[in-house]
Formats: sequence, C-alpha cells, structure tokens
Amino acid sequence: MKGKIDMIEIPLDYDSDIPLYRQITFHLKKMIEKEALPPGLKLPGSRQLAKDLGVGRVTVIEAYRLLADYGYVVERGRSGTYVAQRKTCNENREQKIETNWDLDCVRPSSDLIPATELSRIARDVLAFWGPQALCEAPLAGLDTLRQVLVEHGASRGIPAFWKDVFVTAGGRHGLALSLGALRRCGVEKMWVEELTYPDAIAIAQSEGLSIGILPPLEEIAETWYESLSGADVLYLVPSFQNPTGQTISVAVRQMILQGSIRYGFWILEDDAYGELRYGDTSISALKAMDGADKVVYLGSFSQVLFPGLRIGYSLVPEQLEDSFICIQARKWGPVSSLDQLVVQKFIEGKGLESALELARGAIESRMKALTGALMEKLPKAQFLMPEGGIYLWLRLPGLDGWDAAQKARKQGVLVTPGNIFSLDSKRVEAVRLSVCGVPSEHITSIVGCLDKAWNASLFPLRHF
Repeated sequence: MKGKIDMIEIPLDYDSDIPLYRQITFHLKKMIEKEALPPGLKLPGSRQLAKDLGVGRVTVIEAYRLLADYGYVVERGRSGTYVAQRKTCNENREQKIETNWDLDCVRPSSDLIPATELSRIARDVLAFWGPQALCEAPLAGLDTLRQVLVEHGASRGIPAFWKDVFVTAGGRHGLALSLGALRRCGVEKMWVEELTYPDAIAIAQSEGLSIGILPPLEEIAETWYESLSGADVLYLVPSFQNPTGQTISVAVRQMILQGSIRYGFWILEDDAYGELRYGDTSISALKAMDGADKVVYLGSFSQVLFPGLRIGYSLVPEQLEDSFICIQARKWGPVSSLDQLVVQKFIEGKGLESALELARGAIESRMKALTGALMEKLPKAQFLMPEGGIYLWLRLPGLDGWDAAQKARKQGVLVTPGNIFSLDSKRVEAVRLSVCGVPSEHITSIVGCLDKAWNASLFPLRHF
C-alpha cells in the first residue's frame, strides 16, 4: 500500500523518565508492527509532526532516525520518510543489535534507590493514617510536607516561607505548571541556552510560548537584557546543566538577577541536580541570592533517587500563586497524599540526607572512572569535568552526534546525540553521557566499546 498520512496523534507523557523522542519512536514502532501504518506509507514531515505534537523538530528527527536504524522506516532525503517493507523489518529484528549499556539513561541504578526504607515508611504511613492517607490532598500540597520542604531547601541556602512551596509530581510537572502559570500572567517568550533540555522547549511550546536563544551567558553584556520585559522568562539550569554538566559562575548569576530587577523579566531556575554536588566549590542557588523576587525555583530529588515516586516542589513568588492554583486545578489536580506522606516521613527521618550522600559518592566515583577511561582510550575527545550532577558532555571533533550515537549503538552502548539539545537542529559534534545507571566497575569496558565505535572516525588513517 502506498500513500501518505498527514497527521498522527501520539500520546506523550511529559512526566515520564523516557525522553520524548523515544516515546515517539516506541509508539510509531508499535503502529508499524501492527500494520496500522502499512509498508510504503509516507509519514508526516518532521516539521509538521513536531508542530502537531507540540515538540521541537529535532525530537521528531531523532525518533525517525531511531526507526530507520531499526529498519522500520526508510529515509529518502527530500522525498521524506516512508514505512519500510515488512521484509526489511523482519530482517532487522533477526539482526537486532543488543544494547548492553545505557549512558542515555536518567534513571538510577538499583543500588541508589532506597527501596527498603521507602517500603517500610509506606507500610507505617498506611498503618497510622489508614484511609486518610488515600484522601485527596490540597492543591498546593500537604502543609506538613511544605514545611518540611522549606527546611530541606535551607540546605541550598534558600530563605522561603512554607506557603511559598507548591508540591509537584516531579520535575517535568513542576516545569509545565510553572510555564502555564507564567503564560497566564502574561509571559510570551521563553529564552534558553543554545544547548538545553529539549523537553523544556516542548512544554513551553505546548503552552503557547515562543522560544529565543540566549547568547553565551559568560559572554553576554548587561545591556543585552535591556530588550527583555515581564513578558519574557529565562529558563536556566544554573548548577550542573543538562546537557553540558557545567555551572554558571557567581558573577554571571548576579548579572542575571540585576537584569531581572531592572527590566522585570522572569527566571525559571531548574535545580534538578543542584543537590548532587561533589566538587570542591559550592555555589548557592539563584533563588538564594539577593534580587531573586522573580525567580521560580524548581526542586526535585525524585529523579535520581526514586523516579517512580514522583515528588518535586516549586518555590513560587506571591504574584504567581493564584495562577499556580488555577493551572493545577484545571489540568492535573493535587499530588497523591500517600506519596506526599511517604516523602515527608523519609525527609524527617533523615533518609533523604543519607540517600543523597550515598548518591553523591557513587556518582562522583562513576564520573571519575568515566573521565579517567576516556582520557586513556579516547584522548582526542574533549570534556570539562563537572562539579556535580550526572552528565558529562563529550566533544567529538569531526564526528556528528547523530553518527556517534549510531556507531555506539552498534557496539552495544546507548548515548545521547548532542544534536537533540540544539533548538535549530544544527550539527553538534558531541554526545551526552549519563553515569546515573551504570556501576563504576563496568565503565572501563563501556569506554572500550566507545573506543571501537569512534576511534576510526576521530582518528582517520593517513596514507603517505
């Protein structure tokens, strides 16, 4: 059967740990396997499908590339992307490449998840509270948990009142809720760094915000901020940024806050990895610094410690609180009371403090093992050692990120192509590596696989 399809509705879960491009890949793969999308059918162009789904074009491009790698579609240049013949799909399944290691993963390895302690607390909570633990919570969250979260936020140096805390169902929910509230209060444009978390762009676009690219923050002149106003918001991951792992300096943070005071623009501070510092230098959160009145702070420790128990929090300026309540009521409703009570008891019993300490030590060990192995086996690959967080940004001179990811996959290793973090889909000669789910003892072997995958491309043979 030939023909084309102009639109495909794909359910996307913005709260999932699975990246959006993989969700698109998995859904289209199922549709092709069941022949809902028959062989020879032309799929929507990447630009059109991205628009229909409310995601960045680069997200769809990566999904199509994965489908092509697995033999489910055929890319024919400007002609478009077509569903492959069944023979091609079947052959590909027989020759399917086994991926043994996942450096694309943001989910923690099992040794970092405090499952035993959380299980005990859940039983105790249900035994003590009974049916009340399963009743609906207030929209802003349980008051007791909000008070505990303010005390916990003090570890990041943040002065806050408990009524400023809004409990969320993890980081993505907090991001979507914040952008929805900002949109309701007149924000029209979100500014991002040249390389940034792609789901933030997709969520902002789904809220009707336009996207702008910031100049390099370390080079930006104070006068640049003159063009901004209360209709603008800067989305920043100041500590251990996703994807580069780098940290914004104190001087640049101060300049950004001064600009916000002077010109009235908002700042959305995503501090998902701020508590995973293992370097020597400590830098306070933006929200902890003077002039942070228009900073919306997003905190979430669930992603690295217990991703299935979705709890995060936002520190919300007073002028946004009504909008937060309105958006929460209209779109999601309150976060699970049981989850909130479990996390509250976990924090009060010092379980979170212990789990974070364990995670910092493990991730630091893995990062040192990774960088040491890279220096030994891939000396021409370039990186800066992060001071914290789970990501290493690896530059591969002469090798495009898409190609690097495909070559690594053939050696059994999943990595994230740097291209998906670029808003304009330009060539990015880098990949992002995550140490969250990989034990230290396997890292040398994994880098050996990457050496086999990339060595010939990074160091081409010269014939004299």
